Formats: sequence, structure tokens, C-alpha cells
Amino acid sequence: MSFNAVILFGAIIGAIFLLIPIKEMKNSYFPIAVTALSAIVMAYSLKGAIPIFNYFNTFYNSDLSVYFKVLVKVLGITLVCNITTDLATEMGMNTLSGKVEFAGKIAVLLSAIPLFDQLFSEIERFI
Repeated sequence: MSFNAVILFGAIIGAIFLLIPIKEMKNSYFPIAVTALSAIVMAYSLKGAIPIFNYFNTFYNSDLSVYFKVLVKVLGITLVCNITTDLATEMGMNTLSGKVEFAGKIAVLLSAIPLFDQLFSEIERFI
């Protein structure tokens, strides 16, 4: 099965139209329904990304493995941070959303320390 973005986005638009009446009724099921829809979209997207994971798997055991490990770690951090930020914003917790973004930026910088070490050692060797 391949990733078909048109079908995914069409289904999301249909689901949004189905969720509008729930939101208008101030129903307590709305946040649960939005979270479930988000989980389904994420699962479909990750399933469609399997060829990307297979492609990058070739880099894991190569000379570029340090860069690849940092890239995957940073990608995971940004995905989790983005989902958490969106969820906090949806629940009306904008201040918390900003703090999550800040924590994500710090986590990305901490993950990039091996790259900085390698960059500085190359500069030192060059000079």
C-alpha cells in the first residue's frame, strides 16, 4: 500500500465536517474525537513512510551513521514536540504550548552536540 495524500486529506476534510456539529454542541466528546482522528492520521502517515525508513536504513551502518542517528533523533523530537504543542493549543493551553516548543528546541540542540563536536574537531584539524 502506498501513501496517498489526496485520499488522506479528503478523509480528514470529511471528518472535520462530521466533527463540526459535535463542537457546536459543546460536547465533551469533541477533544476525544479530535485526538482519535489525529492518532489515525499519524498512524496512516507513519505506515506510508515505511519506504523512507527502509531507504534511510542503508545509512545506519555506513560512515554517515553519526549524522543519521542525530537526524532520526531530532526528527522524533520534533514530531513529539509538534503533536504535544498542537494538543496543548487545542485544549486552550497556549502558555504550555510555548514552553513545550522551548523544551523541544533545547532537546534538539542537546541532540546535536555530537555533530558540533565533530564539526569543531574538523575545523581544528583544518587549521
